[in-house]
Amino acid sequence: MSSAKTSISTLDDIIELINWIPEDVDSICIMVSNFDESEGAGNVAIRQIEALQDAGYQCSVATFETNASIQPDNEIILSSDTSRSITSQNIDRLLYAFSPAHILKASLELRQYDLLVVHQPVLCPIALATKQFHNSETVYYNHHITWPSEKSGTIGKIFGYTGYLPLLYASSRLDHVVSVSIHSMGDYKKLFSKTGPVIYNSIDERVYNTDVDGSEIRRKYGLDDSALILFVGRIAESKQVHQLICAYKDVLREVPEAKLIIVGRSENDDYLDRLKKLATSTNGEVIFTGVVPEDDLPKFYAAADVYASCSIKEGFNLTIAEAEACGTPTVAYDIGAHSEVMENGMLVQPNRKDEFAGAIIETIQTRI
Repeated sequence: MSSAKTSISTLDDIIELINWIPEDVDSICIMVSNFDESEGAGNVAIRQIEALQDAGYQCSVATFETNASIQPDNEIILSSDTSRSITSQNIDRLLYAFSPAHILKASLELRQYDLLVVHQPVLCPIALATKQFHNSETVYYNHHITWPSEKSGTIGKIFGYTGYLPLLYASSRLDHVVSVSIHSMGDYKKLFSKTGPVIYNSIDERVYNTDVDGSEIRRKYGLDDSALILFVGRIAESKQVHQLICAYKDVLREVPEAKLIIVGRSENDDYLDRLKKLATSTNGEVIFTGVVPEDDLPKFYAAADVYASCSIKEGFNLTIAEAEACGTPTVAYDIGAHSEVMENGMLVQPNRKDEFAGAIIETIQTRI
């Protein structure tokens, strides 16, 4: 178990991106699967569009799904059916990515833009076609790489080799690649021997800061003075929320009044049901809030005594930076870019649940 060392530049990521953009670019389209503050890549895309518009660029978005509070210059909805399950949507998007008809149609809509910034592999074939047929400048924004062997289940691994890798290969044929961390850049270079600048994600310190008051959240959920452990993110198996709940059960032996709040959207109802059953077995109090308004997130961080993540796959992990900006210490596994992101927290070797629980207990006791 170790404390993280600070290695992140204090330069604003948006300023770095703007400085990197070629001089002859006037119009930009940000391509992201979900244009939504509650999604990691979506959140980054939203901040990029706001800043690029402020800098005088015409900035639009191409997406499958939009649920953002900002207004880009134009929205291109590639294909959307939000009424279906997450799994069905992902299958539809994969089929879309390999459909020549859809690719050509989308490239015709995107040819008006000087620069395409692509945030996910599933959108790379469209950007590649737009580059080849219409000479648009293209950049792949590399958040992280999930190796096919790391996919869960047989179907997941089959998808990794037959679907994900070909899409990722398309990203390597774009003009440029920008990575959000040194770790992500290293993974990308292993696959394609191609590299580019590292531009760390940053947060809006006007929103996430130590002046935020978390008392409203404590009142709303009846927390009083209880120690609060917080997780924010997708409710997905790769985030290992089940392991966090198990660690919470261990924490209760030393801090019996501790509560756990889990904020985020579930990708799988079966997994969520499993988590809720597991939560019941802790004899503690685990609160699943679902998706919360973006404006409330800083209040959740400020209300917490410790932010904890058992995730085993992260290219950056913006929530750690957000929590720490609000003055909340963090505990996470020493994976991916966590050692680059974390400034005020403790890193634990992956899947050492007892040590993870111990780090949470130590952090809480330091805060009391």
